Amino acid sequence: MKKVNKLINMNFFGGYLISAILICVMTIIFNSFDSQYNNTISNAIIITSLLSLGIGLLSLYRYKKISVNNIIWLIFLCSLFVKIGYAIKYPYTVNQHDLETIDANGHLNYIYRLAEFKDLPDTNEWQLYNPPLHYIISSVFFNISRLFGWSIDESFENLQMLTVFWSSSVSIIGLKISRRFNFKGLPLILTFALIAFHPFFTVLGGSINNDALALFLVTVSLYYLIKYQQSLKSVDLALFSISAGMSIMTKYSAFFAIFAMLIYLAAYSIRINKISIKGIALTLVPIMILGFWFWARNAVLFGQNIVHYNKLNQYSLLYIPYPFISRIFTVTGHEFSLPYCNPFNDMNIILYLLKNSLFGEFRFNSVTQGFILLFLNVIFVLATVISIIVFIKKRSAFAPKKCYIPILFVFVAQIVFYLLYSFIEPYGCSMNLRIVPMTILCGIIMFGYLIKFVHIRARTSKLFVVLYAVFLIGIVLFVILSSTVFI
Repeated sequence: MKKVNKLINMNFFGGYLISAILICVMTIIFNSFDSQYNNTISNAIIITSLLSLGIGLLSLYRYKKISVNNIIWLIFLCSLFVKIGYAIKYPYTVNQHDLETIDANGHLNYIYRLAEFKDLPDTNEWQLYNPPLHYIISSVFFNISRLFGWSIDESFENLQMLTVFWSSSVSIIGLKISRRFNFKGLPLILTFALIAFHPFFTVLGGSINNDALALFLVTVSLYYLIKYQQSLKSVDLALFSISAGMSIMTKYSAFFAIFAMLIYLAAYSIRINKISIKGIALTLVPIMILGFWFWARNAVLFGQNIVHYNKLNQYSLLYIPYPFISRIFTVTGHEFSLPYCNPFNDMNIILYLLKNSLFGEFRFNSVTQGFILLFLNVIFVLATVISIIVFIKKRSAFAPKKCYIPILFVFVAQIVFYLLYSFIEPYGCSMNLRIVPMTILCGIIMFGYLIKFVHIRARTSKLFVVLYAVFLIGIVLFVILSSTVFI
C-alpha cells in the first residue's frame, strides 16, 4: 500500500508518473490529427485547462474537498496541459535556438546522429561541443517515435513532449523545495502556482534543446543541497553530487550554478566542522566523472579548453557596440514599443532581463496581455528584493535559515554571472536568461517567503490584509495571462 501511495503522491513519484502517462497519451492523440488543426487543438487545450482549474476549485469547495494537496494537484495538471498546448501550437522549428538541420552542426544533427548511428559527434563545432546527456535521452525518445511509424519530422515534433516533461518536473521539485521552507496553506499554493504557470518554463518546455533538462537537474541539485543541510545524511550529499554531475553532462553553463552551490557547501561544512575525505569524495568524484568526461574527450580529440563556447565576432548582427554601463542606464525608447525582446536591437540589460525572464527571445500575438504580465513581473521582482531585506531582518521567525541562504546565494551568484557574461560577450543573445534560468525559480521561492511573511502579519494588521489581497489578485491574474498569452 505504501508503494502505491508513493506512486500517486506528489511528494514522491506521483507528479512524474502522471505527467509521463498524460504526455504519452497526448503524443499519440496529437499525431492522429492533421497539423492544420494544431492552433485549434492548442487553443482548446489551454482554454479548457483554465476552465477546468476554475471549475475544479469550485467543485472542491462545493463538495468540501478543499485541501492544499488537492489544489496543488489541480494546478499541476492544468499547468501541464498549458505546456502541452504550447508545444502543440508551435512546431519544433519555431521558437527554438540553434536547431539548424539534420545535415548541419546544430541540435537536430546531434540528436539524429545518436538516433541513427549511435555515434557521438566527430567534431566540436557549433552545438556539437555540448555534453551528450540530453541528446542521448532525446535520441531514445526519437527512436521510440520511429518505431510507431512516425516520420522524422513527426518524431522531432514529439521531442517537445519530452522537454515538456522536464519543464513540468521543475515545478514538482520547486514544490518540494517550498515545503522545505515550511510553506503551508495559501502561501504554498500561490508560490507553486507561480512556478507551475510561469511563461518562461512553458516556453522552455517547447524547446527541444538541452535547456529544460539542465534546469531540471540543477533544481534537483539545489533540492538535495538543502535537504542535506537539514539531514546531514551521506545519501543526500551523494544525490546532490550525482544530479550536479548530470546537469553539467547536459549543459556546461549549469556548472556556474553548481559551482555556487559547491562554494556554499564548502563554507557550510567548514562552519559546522563536518569535513571528511569521505564527504569530499562523495561530493567531487561524481561531479568530476559525470560532469567532465565529455569535456576530457573533446580536449583530447579537438583540443577543446574548459571554457569553450561559441564565440561571435563584432560583425554579428547580435553585436552591441555600446559600453557596458550605458547598457544598464541608457534607454532609447523603442524598448517600450513591445513587451517582447528583440535580441538584434535591444541593448538595455535591465529591461531585457525583465522581458526575457517571461517570454525568452520570442514574440507572441497578445501585446496587451504581454504588457500586463511585464508590469506584474516588475512588481514581483521588486517584491523579491523586499523579501531579501525582510529575510535579513526577520529570517529566524519566518523560514528555516538553512533553506533560504543557499537559495539566496545561488540567486545572487547567477545574477552576477549573468551580468559578467553580458559584459564579456556584448551580444543580444548573451542576455538570454536561459543561461541562468535558476534565477527565476529562486526568485519565485524568495517571493513566496514574502507571501508567507505577509500571511502571518495579516492576522494582526489590516494593512497586511490589503497587501495579501493584492498579492492574491496579482498572482491569479498572472496565472490566467501566462496561459492565454499563447493563444
